[in-house]
Amino acid sequence: MTTVLHPYRIYKDRMGRAPLISLLDFNDSFTFNIATYLGLLGYSFQVVPFSRIKAFLKSPFLLSNAHVLVYGPGPGHPDEYSNLFPIIKKLLRCNTLFHLGICLGHQIIGRVLGDEVVRSKNPMHAQAVSLKVPPWENCFPREAWGRSIQVQRYNSLAIRGFKAKSDINEALDQSGEVLIRKFERGVSYQFHPESIGTSFPSLFFEPLNYFLYNFKYEKSDSVGWNL
Repeated sequence: MTTVLHPYRIYKDRMGRAPLISLLDFNDSFTFNIATYLGLLGYSFQVVPFSRIKAFLKSPFLLSNAHVLVYGPGPGHPDEYSNLFPIIKKLLRCNTLFHLGICLGHQIIGRVLGDEVVRSKNPMHAQAVSLKVPPWENCFPREAWGRSIQVQRYNSLAIRGFKAKSDINEALDQSGEVLIRKFERGVSYQFHPESIGTSFPSLFFEPLNYFLYNFKYEKSDSVGWNL
C-alpha cells in the first residue's frame, strides 16, 4: 500500500525516530516529488515550509545530532534568499550536517561559497541531458563511475565552473556550467534527481546514505510511515 505524503509534516520511519533529513521548501511544486522520493529511502524526514526556513536553520535541533539538509528547488534568483546566506555559511562548517542542493538549492549553496550565478548559455525546461557519473569516493558507488546517464534540467541560471579549491570537485556540461558539485560535507545538482526524466534517480541520493551510514544509522527494514 502506498502512503500519500502530505507536505509540512514529519514522516517517521518504522523505528519512530526523529527526522534525520529536513527538506527545505522554497515554494516549489517539485518539493512534493522530492518528499515522495525521500520517503522511499527509509529514513524519517520532515518538510520545512518557506515561512519557517530561517527560524529552523537557527534552531539547536540541527546541532544536536547528525542531520541532512536538502535545499529544494524554487523560483527566482538565489540572491533573493540572501538573508539565509550567513546562517547557511555557518552550517556548512558543521561536521554533523550534510547538505544536498537541488536546482535553486544548488545555486544558493554556490552563492554562499562565493560563486557567481549567471544566466545559463542553454536555458532548459524539462529537458534531459547526458551526464557521466564522476568517480567520487563516498558519493557515488564505484560501479556507476563513468556511466553515461540522463538527468532532467529545469534552469535558466547556472554556476560557472571551475572552483579553484582543492576541497571542491565539479562535473561540468559542455558550456562549462556546473551540473554537479561535491564539497566538504555536501553535494549539489543543477538538475532534478527525482524527475521522471532522470535515469537512476536513487543514484543521486546515495551521498545521503554514505553520510548517515558513517553515523551508524540504519534504514527501516521496509518502506512505510507512521504519520
